[in-house]
Amino acid sequence: MLRLIAIPAPVAGTLIVALVVTLSIIGLRYFRRRWPQEQLKESNDVSDPIYSMVGVLYSVLLAFMVVVVWEQFTKAQMHTELEASAIGDLLRETQSFPPAQRVLIHDRLIAYAQDVVDREWPLMSRGTEIEIESPAFRALWSSYVAFKPEGNEEVAFYTDSIARLNEVGTNRKERILCSASELPGILWVLLIGGSVISIMFTYLFGTANHTVHTLIVTMLSALLSFVLFMIFSLEHPYSGSISVKPTSFQHVIAAHARE
Repeated sequence: MLRLIAIPAPVAGTLIVALVVTLSIIGLRYFRRRWPQEQLKESNDVSDPIYSMVGVLYSVLLAFMVVVVWEQFTKAQMHTELEASAIGDLLRETQSFPPAQRVLIHDRLIAYAQDVVDREWPLMSRGTEIEIESPAFRALWSSYVAFKPEGNEEVAFYTDSIARLNEVGTNRKERILCSASELPGILWVLLIGGSVISIMFTYLFGTANHTVHTLIVTMLSALLSFVLFMIFSLEHPYSGSISVKPTSFQHVIAAHARE
């Protein structure tokens, strides 16, 4: 399914909307041929309030799911930026360390950020699970563990650097968790099933004007399919064209890479 959102969003969204609209119109034409509109008009007084109730319930569900996936998307973006920002702070703080240790820690910080961009991001975009502690992250930790600061200034910067490194680790874990999170399958059954029921309910409206009936079904099916596609796209914050990009890491690398 992740291959679907790998297609540019305008193209994938248009294809999905077109497919759903086409199927809905085919279903409407079959239904109108099978059941005379005169019979359906007699049930309008019953079907209208029921459809209103179904529409309200489903619209609340859709709104709730949009909020959930949007919060998940913004959370993934936030932790990505916080992780990159902490790396940038660590790179600046290396200026207070002795030359040998400064070069080692600097290079391992850059190597870690580069590993996130070059190796981890493609894996996350494909939905592949990545390790909580990568080799580059463990190497970075070991460089700090091996460093023995001397003097008050080095001790102060080293203590602050350890706190920053913990921030990197925390935000890294959150980033990985966000990349692996997704809506339960039962919710997708409810979302798709609710859309199908909402569209099929419009078939029950008895009207002699076939063009107006087709227009109603077309607009409703287009709207519902687009909203479901948006939910699916935002559900995977590191995949597809609508996704969190490694731009913040790339900026840190470009700003602090040694000549």
